[in-house]
Amino acid sequence: YDLLTSPDCLPDLLQGGLVEQGVNEAFILTTFKLQPKTGTSIFALFNPRDNSKYFEFTVMGKLNRAVLRYLRSDKRMTSVTFNNLVLADGQQHRLLFHLKGMQQGPGGVELHLDCRLVETIRDLPAAFQGLPAGYGTVDLKTMQARDQ
Repeated sequence: YDLLTSPDCLPDLLQGGLVEQGVNEAFILTTFKLQPKTGTSIFALFNPRDNSKYFEFTVMGKLNRAVLRYLRSDKRMTSVTFNNLVLADGQQHRLLFHLKGMQQGPGGVELHLDCRLVETIRDLPAAFQGLPAGYGTVDLKTMQARDQ
C-alpha cells in the first residue's frame, strides 16, 4: 500500500485489516532530506479527534538525535532515543521500519537507516496489533514540504 496516494486505506489496515489478511510483518519506508540543523516530525500515525499519537518518528537536527514515540500494547506511551544520527545534513536519507511478529512469534521493530540496521526494539507498537474500530480514528501526518 502507498499511504501517500491512498491514505483512506490506513484506518482499515490498522483496525483489523492487517490481522484479517494474516500479515505477520510489514515495512514502512520513507525517504527525506532535511536542511542542516533543522528538526521535524518525519511521519506520525495519530488520532485526528484528539491528536493523540500512536507512532511517530521525529528528527532533532541540532542535537543529531531522533526519537521514536509509540503506544505500547499496554496502552502506555514510550520513546526510544537514537543518539549520534546525523539526519539534518542536506543529504537524502532512507528510513525503513521492519515490523515483525504481528500475528505470531516475537513482535518487534527493526530500524534501518540508509540500508544499515540501527536498532532492534523488542516490542510491537499497538498501532500494528489492531487499533479500536471506528472510522477516522487513524490518520497519517508527514513532513511539510518546507522541511524537505
